[in-house]
Formats: sequence, structure tokens, C-alpha cells
Amino acid sequence: MAAADELLLTELVEHSKEYLREFHYKWILQFPFQVLNHTISHLDSCKDLRELSLNTICENPTAALGNKERKVPF
Repeated sequence: MAAADELLLTELVEHSKEYLREFHYKWILQFPFQVLNHTISHLDSCKDLRELSLNTICENPTAALGNKERKVPF
């Protein structure tokens, strides 16, 4: 997504965001820090995903921090 954003491939960025929201919504909610840190924190075109991640963290910071035993799927 970062490469598509840098190359101004806005249609590809939009399709990628739709895909994430449709098929990986639970993952975004489960790992909001990883989503922010590894993908969308610096992309202006991903403001909506960034806000979703930040809202998730603010609404339930304990759950957002997660369990140390839980593996991050990266």
C-alpha cells in the first residue's frame, strides 16, 4: 500500500483499503498498533484506517496492547 501511495496509484490504494476492511477487519481491531506502525501511520491516503486503529486503541487500550503470548502475524 505504501508503494501504491508513493506512486500515486490512488485506485490501487482504495482497493487495498476496501480489501482490508472487508476481509481483515477483525485483524485490524485485534492488532491496531501493528497496523499503525507497519502500514498506515505515515500514509495520508489511509486516514480512515488510521482513525479506526486509533479509536480501537482509545476505546480499549488493555485489549489493544494484547497478551504477550499472542503472536503477531507478521
